[in-house]
Amino acid sequence: MSTRAFDGRWLRSGTYADEQTNSALDAHVCDTPVVICAAVRQMPDIGSCLVVEDDPDTAEIIRSLVEILGLDCCAASSGRAALELASTLCPDVVLVDLSLPDMTGYEVARALRLDPRVTYLVALTGFGTPEHRARSFEAGFDEHLVKPIERSELDDAIVRALVAVRPDLPLPSAYRPRRSPSSAR
Repeated sequence: MSTRAFDGRWLRSGTYADEQTNSALDAHVCDTPVVICAAVRQMPDIGSCLVVEDDPDTAEIIRSLVEILGLDCCAASSGRAALELASTLCPDVVLVDLSLPDMTGYEVARALRLDPRVTYLVALTGFGTPEHRARSFEAGFDEHLVKPIERSELDDAIVRALVAVRPDLPLPSAYRPRRSPSSAR
């Protein structure tokens, strides 16, 4: 998939937008946070994100969507690589797949929670049972999102993460985390 053609804007239908439709796309994809997303994009030094995903296409899509919001973003394809990057980069938010080649996302979350600089963890997975959700929260995740994910769900999660970790950002109070990062520890 070409990053230029894809341009990080994924439609709900599963098709990608071309340059002619990009200007109007946010109104169709970001239902609730349209204004918030636009405001976030224009803020300098908004934050950083680490995407932990072993599928390269999925990692690139998520990374691109996060970058559209204005966050610096990088990706790791394994749990060990994620732990190394997180210790160096100190991301504000970490999006973690639960099925990784070398360790589970739960193990990654537990290890990341040992570092007080890591502040907001989101499980991003195909596992959506109540048991998986409970295990996610027990491992230290702040949110549990199930793939396939709507763009608006990802945007909302990122905005909630920013509100939780960057209270200095002028975002509406309606975007509050479901759980505070400190309660997940």
